[in-house]
Amino acid sequence: YFVSSHYHRVYNWPVFGNPIANEVSMPLILWAALAAICANWYFCRRKHIAVAILPAVIPLLLCLVTTDRVPDPVCLYLLILGIAVLLITDWTRKRYPAQSIKLLFRTVLPVAVFLGVLFAWNPREEYVNRAGTIQNEVVSWFQKFQNKTETVVSGAPAGNTVGEKLNLRTVGPKNTLAHAVMRVTAPMGGTVYLRGRDYDLYTGIGWEASSARKEVFTPGGDSVGTLSIVTYGVRNIRFVPYYTTEEINLTGGAYVNTDNLQQYSYHLTWDVQEDSVAPESRYMDLPGDTLQWAEGLLKDISYGTISDTEMVYLVRDYVQGSAVYDLSTSRMDPEHTDFAQWFLEESDTGYCVHFATAATVLLRAAGIPARYVEGYMVSCSINDPVVVSNQDAHAWAEYYDQSAKVWRVLEATPAAPEEENIPVLTIPVTEPAAGEELVGTTEPETEEVTLESDQGKPDPGQAEEPVNQDLSGVPELQDPDASDFKILEMLRPVFISLIVLTAFLLQSRLRIRRKRMLWNQGKQNERTMARWRQTRFLAGVLKTEYPEDLDNLALKAQFSQHQVSFEELQMFETYHNSLIIQVLHKPWYCRIIFKWILAID
Repeated sequence: YFVSSHYHRVYNWPVFGNPIANEVSMPLILWAALAAICANWYFCRRKHIAVAILPAVIPLLLCLVTTDRVPDPVCLYLLILGIAVLLITDWTRKRYPAQSIKLLFRTVLPVAVFLGVLFAWNPREEYVNRAGTIQNEVVSWFQKFQNKTETVVSGAPAGNTVGEKLNLRTVGPKNTLAHAVMRVTAPMGGTVYLRGRDYDLYTGIGWEASSARKEVFTPGGDSVGTLSIVTYGVRNIRFVPYYTTEEINLTGGAYVNTDNLQQYSYHLTWDVQEDSVAPESRYMDLPGDTLQWAEGLLKDISYGTISDTEMVYLVRDYVQGSAVYDLSTSRMDPEHTDFAQWFLEESDTGYCVHFATAATVLLRAAGIPARYVEGYMVSCSINDPVVVSNQDAHAWAEYYDQSAKVWRVLEATPAAPEEENIPVLTIPVTEPAAGEELVGTTEPETEEVTLESDQGKPDPGQAEEPVNQDLSGVPELQDPDASDFKILEMLRPVFISLIVLTAFLLQSRLRIRRKRMLWNQGKQNERTMARWRQTRFLAGVLKTEYPEDLDNLALKAQFSQHQVSFEELQMFETYHNSLIIQVLHKPWYCRIIFKWILAID
């Protein structure tokens, strides 16, 4: 229960038992039942001692990971006593079963006394965790494999290194397998954009984030509340909302998590300050052929000279209406060399990567600094922790508002039906001056790029106290110390592998057991037919010619009144043994196939 609770706290895995009611009996009963079954199987069937010991030792091994939990002394005493007695009597039990019971009872008392002295000598209050160094080394080793390059294409834009690249040729049907990524608590309800990494260089077939870039992301004024983030596992970048009171220093387009934080928070603000430094020209760069195509397209749809604000709306509406949102969109055809052009002219469907790329390219062609951004789009409730999965991964365009001198979100992806009319917690775009006509939009006086209205928005002059929320959701899971539990993530594939391996081995043993029952049980004629089927199957696998006299004997047993004699039945036994000898002469990998897949033993 405690192990699963830590998984829930750090990685949002299911908890065995009710964490609120502190119900731990059911998971313990299930594990104890498994240990009892394995111990009985070991005793009755004389299996290897590991069958009995492993189910009991695994909880102790997990306690090495969850170092803040120490087993109860009585339970630990009984567990070690049982394992010690089994180890001492194992050799005798296998060779002299009759004498093993006497040895068992003679062993229990001295071992119990010895362990009692040992426990009294080392009281629980003086337990010291000396595995810290080894644990840290294992965590560091595992961390290298945990932080892989992840993008919206793979379903989780975690980001791992500056200078990351996104190959748009690989953008195809999106992964729909969901897993939790983080937990977010916002001071107000609505949709929050969490910025992960922006990409500045467009190559036609991909995006690249220049590692040499160092910028300060748009800061703000007074705080209107605190947004808290807890990631399930340490990420190499920190996700940033729009907008914060603190100064965010971006390196390579991302806020690098230099302190390896798993839990952090931001003070949100509605009062955005102007950027003191204008954006670099890199945010308007496009390949020559792409620029020529995009400028021609803008001339066709703009109908004359328009302002930058009008152009933003125009690009958004045009891109949104160019295709239908579909996660199963196929990849770009190999003969195409420009992803944005292929999407707008050839593809009828797309998702956020397609729409955001096309919008960024058209904005740059219009002379508006823009960049492609990946992160998460989260639907939040007021002060209610929300679990964010990889399915919330999102991509959008970020453009520089020349009049306000701030970076803003441009959402060019059409909203899914269930996402319509959801307010977005970002700063609204400055509306056009009176008398200006917005081209390409039906409601220019109320339309915004990322916020549907200002109604209900906190007064910028009234700052709220930071909201301190219990991010864990349950009392016993508060204030996680993630550094102690990062290693837990590596146990998940181990558990899955053990379950799959156990099921694989068990199915073979059950099939072999059934074949043996059919081989030896029933009347003579019934056993003849069972042996005939098994030997014929084995002969077919070995590509060996089957004896004609055994075929004739099987026909007589099934279709005549002939009663098969014991001597005739033994003919199948003799032939089966000859086939098994052929199997034993096969290479080792063939023998594995015969035993564990074909169930031939």
